[in-house]
Amino acid sequence: MIRLSPMMPSRTGAMFPDPNSPTPPPVPYPVQPPLPIPPPTPPRVWTALLLPILSILAAIFLGGMVAAFAVLALDGFGELGDPAAFAQSITKLVANPFGVIILVLPGQLTFMGAAFGAAVLSPIPLRERLRYNRSALPWWTIPILAISTFFFGTLGGLAIDYFFPGPHEQLELFLQMARSSSGPIAILNIAVLSALPGFSEESLFRGYVQGRFLQRWPPALSIVLSTIFFALAHADPIHILAVVPVGLWLGVMAWRCNSVFPGMICHALMNAISFSALRYADPNDNKLTPGTFVVLGVGAVCTLLAIYLMKRYPPTNAESPTATELFNATTNLTE
Repeated sequence: MIRLSPMMPSRTGAMFPDPNSPTPPPVPYPVQPPLPIPPPTPPRVWTALLLPILSILAAIFLGGMVAAFAVLALDGFGELGDPAAFAQSITKLVANPFGVIILVLPGQLTFMGAAFGAAVLSPIPLRERLRYNRSALPWWTIPILAISTFFFGTLGGLAIDYFFPGPHEQLELFLQMARSSSGPIAILNIAVLSALPGFSEESLFRGYVQGRFLQRWPPALSIVLSTIFFALAHADPIHILAVVPVGLWLGVMAWRCNSVFPGMICHALMNAISFSALRYADPNDNKLTPGTFVVLGVGAVCTLLAIYLMKRYPPTNAESPTATELFNATTNLTE
């Protein structure tokens, strides 16, 4: 028996494959390994560091310009060159029923404009960029959070009274603001000093600034840094130290709630209660009264309860993507 070769000649001499011969194995094609996924682009933080500094400087400058024009309208050019006379003119301006609005409005509008302007220029949607999210905590927890916020505000005031005893120029100024008006104008002043700072300062320092820090740094560092900027925005050294405790608590609240809305409400309520109480306060009275201990006790209990609720209702981004994911997605599309 003759063994046939895999290729047999045809009648015309052409070679064709033998169907009985084994099929050679296919030549494998080289498989390309999957491309490595690049690490996510970390969000920029220099904007969150630079914006509050520029905002504070701009607020001081604009506030000073408005105060100078107001003094000029009241007493003329002669008061601008004399520091003592200028201070007396500011006191006279504070005593004016609309003096509170004149002194407070420029700085707060500056903070609000900085927060919204930077958020509009950001590739991330404004709602996510300023942390205008639905709170992780139920809305029925707002009274508990508000009492705990007032507790930290009271701690700051007591600390100032302990370390810096005696009358303070800043306190005297606030007393004059609180007592300079009555009736509808007093209600308007309370609204300006409560609602406006609560909205503008929380949007800038806890929404834009702290929100970006949390995308790059641990929560503790992010909250401390945003609180430093928040405190510096109050300009006066005594006031700066007094607002540190409440600033830290509002930072924790914004972080655990993943929203600035609870902080806005608590900030505004604390300002409204504090400013209203100044109308009847006596700066020479002892701060450690029985009522003070009651406030501290109730506030401490509410603070512990608020911490439990923050652990009970942890923040989640299940309803919408995080700001980091949106930032990376936008960056990849534009590259």
